[in-house]
Amino acid sequence: MIPADLVSPLAARHGDPIVKAFARDFLPLFFARRRQLRAPYKDVDGNLLLPAIPEFLTLPPFVHRKGKQKGQTEPREDLNYRRADHCRVLCLVWSTVIACTDWKSKELREPNPSLHQGYRFLSVERLAEESGVAVWQAESVLFDLRAAKQITFTHQHREQLADGSHHSTGAALRRVSLDLLGRTPCTARVLAWRRAKLDERQKKRARKQAREGLAAPIIAAQRQAPPVPRRQTPDLPPAELVDQVGTEHPDWSLGDVQAEAWRRHRQAP
Repeated sequence: MIPADLVSPLAARHGDPIVKAFARDFLPLFFARRRQLRAPYKDVDGNLLLPAIPEFLTLPPFVHRKGKQKGQTEPREDLNYRRADHCRVLCLVWSTVIACTDWKSKELREPNPSLHQGYRFLSVERLAEESGVAVWQAESVLFDLRAAKQITFTHQHREQLADGSHHSTGAALRRVSLDLLGRTPCTARVLAWRRAKLDERQKKRARKQAREGLAAPIIAAQRQAPPVPRRQTPDLPPAELVDQVGTEHPDWSLGDVQAEAWRRHRQAP
């Protein structure tokens, strides 16, 4: 059963097997182990359930936004453990991130681009909306995910205006790391299976495009060639004559019956 207080509605109703395994198996275990993230977690038989993930105790550097130190960063010490209230918000936003990840490009995509001005990538406002949290909470979780190396790349698209300032042209491009999901048993198997299926689908598409590319001259020549007239089927003798001759000569073959029917049909006045 998927816990509603840890998983966003988008991830809870998602049909992707990776998202299901992440929401149903990984997040509850991650939340329950929020005080012991420095050590791996194993069952009584010694099977690994959750690897050590101390990177989630790393805090992003503090950025000075006012005063003389504006723009400068100040490193901060790691946390001893994750608080339950912030960890719950982290799980909500992280589940939305996983639900909106493209498994081939690892990009964070907008789930409904046609309803949101055609944007390709997921903005912070939309991330907060889909997660059911405030915008500042979504921004805080994005800082944590970047510090934990779960988001490995961020690029904000900007254009320069006439006055020299820059203006954002849309949501930033973010890429997600799948290393942790590949190291966790509950998600590693389904991640490998899903990505293998996507790789095979892409290879089939590439082979089809290659075949169409090799056959392009032949297809073009066939389209330019004059159409071949259809072969006319020969007329058949009247069915009544065929039945009559066949009744009179039941031991004849079909060819002989039709030939005799043709002869009678031509001699008829």
